[in-house]
Amino acid sequence: MRLVAAIVLILTISGCVQAHRQTYTVGDTYVQKSLVVGADGLSIPLPEGNWTVAGFHASSNNVNSPFSSGTLLRLQDGIVTGMIHYTAPQVLNRWGYAEGKLCSRDDIIYLKVNSNYGGREQDCWGINHLYMSPNPKSTPEIKQAWNYISEHKLKFPTTLISASYRLASNMKMLNVQYGFSPEFEGLSPPQNPRWSESEWHKVRINFHEDRLKYVEKIKKWASEWHPIVKANFDHHGK
Repeated sequence: MRLVAAIVLILTISGCVQAHRQTYTVGDTYVQKSLVVGADGLSIPLPEGNWTVAGFHASSNNVNSPFSSGTLLRLQDGIVTGMIHYTAPQVLNRWGYAEGKLCSRDDIIYLKVNSNYGGREQDCWGINHLYMSPNPKSTPEIKQAWNYISEHKLKFPTTLISASYRLASNMKMLNVQYGFSPEFEGLSPPQNPRWSESEWHKVRINFHEDRLKYVEKIKKWASEWHPIVKANFDHHGK
């Protein structure tokens, strides 16, 4: 009887793990205010617009905990005007997560760290520039997104300016990144688009008033968006 009960318990737990998995199909489009991406209803807020899933990948970490990562694109007249990339666990964790890498970066345009404790609370956000070019070392969902862009003959910017967030507790975590196209809003592409040489880089941007002004606009948006991201994160079990 004990063996049978144990087997039933294991199957029940396994069923719960499967129930937490949140998957999305490439090509599906969403317009709601938030999107469930992880365990226990963990969600991310969606800025205004139509967001199309361009890449999705389910994986496991080094202790076999399931994660999902996705890439969504905001499109207008065949042009990529925005991007969201996220990674979230598909089961709740009892032991927390290692310190967030974003929270300790010193090479991005701006970083705000509220906390970054291994195994406990982590809360930071930052502004960075992304060089938009296919890379064979990219994660599967990013590669899928590039395939989607190619297959649909979409135009994409040379650079995205991103607002990235890292949130974690002892039971869950979230990495989410929102990218915006300065070129779609009228700014010229950088003369040297590579990340380390770009005019958008933190060591050069102060010499470019128009780019600095754009970054300040995204920084203001990111600061106002932070409590919304955190509210979506905190809404379910901690």
